[in-house]
Amino acid sequence: MNLSYLKNNKGITITELIVTMGISVLLLVFITSGSLFIKNYLKKQSQNSKIFEELSFVVDELSNSISSGRKITSHNDSMIVISNSGKRTSYSWVNKTFMRNNHNLTTNGMQVDSLAIRKIQLPKQPETAILKPDDKLIQSGVYEIFLKISDKQNRKDSIKTIIVNNYEKVKYNQ
Repeated sequence: MNLSYLKNNKGITITELIVTMGISVLLLVFITSGSLFIKNYLKKQSQNSKIFEELSFVVDELSNSISSGRKITSHNDSMIVISNSGKRTSYSWVNKTFMRNNHNLTTNGMQVDSLAIRKIQLPKQPETAILKPDDKLIQSGVYEIFLKISDKQNRKDSIKTIIVNNYEKVKYNQ
């Protein structure tokens, strides 16, 4: 097979130039769109991470105080006061901000949409047992926290957790 007709010592033809440029443009478009997609995905994940960090911070703050508190008093669904060894800490959530002793704990742009702390009681059964609706509620010192937050772009996240107050559990369940 003779391929000598493909050899051209004069340079590249206009057709070869157009095809090469077309392939280069397509590669550039694919690379650019892929990098923009990855950039937007990482930005969204970073913002979701900030919401989750804020959510974790508020729940950790409340969990640590509730689990070690000696006296826990709730006031009008927007404030809880926890006393521990003579130290009094008040948590409040008003106008979508979360505050400890009247100092704002939420970061800029984050809002507490809903925060509910309520004392609940669980059936006194082994942890592996299935809970039945007709069981008697006889365990003290258990609190449920429900928290829902959002940011300025209206991205939301929520969590519900159970906290055990060891002092009340020991004091009332002997």
